[in-house]
Amino acid sequence: MDGTYSIGEVARLTGVSVEALRYYERRRLLKPPPRTDGGFRRYGSETLAHVAFIKQAQSLGLSLADVLQLSAGLVQRSRASCRRVHDLLAKRVAEIDGRLEELAALRRTLGGHLEACERTLQAREEAPCPTVAALQQHSR
Repeated sequence: MDGTYSIGEVARLTGVSVEALRYYERRRLLKPPPRTDGGFRRYGSETLAHVAFIKQAQSLGLSLADVLQLSAGLVQRSRASCRRVHDLLAKRVAEIDGRLEELAALRRTLGGHLEACERTLQAREEAPCPTVAALQQHSR
């Protein structure tokens, strides 16, 4: 073995599909690898490390466009690069904070509906579900 890997081997070793690897290459997240005389891609061990980097960044909720910016920071290793990463992460944290506020509001709304249902279920007389009634009223 020459210390390189086929695309299938990289996929198996990293847990990323062959299609995803090709996509990463098209998006310039991965450098185009050298090819054999038969046209097959041959990846080095640095590709395995970079795919792991991509997966780790995605696990933080970063998009592939974000990962591309982070990858530039790997090469540049400068204060300016760190500033770009900082700004990117601050933007993502603000987005998450916004989503958390939306989820908290949704939780309050659902909690109110749940309480209304519980009151109806505890009542002695038969009554329509208040949540269904509220949904019907808002859909008109």
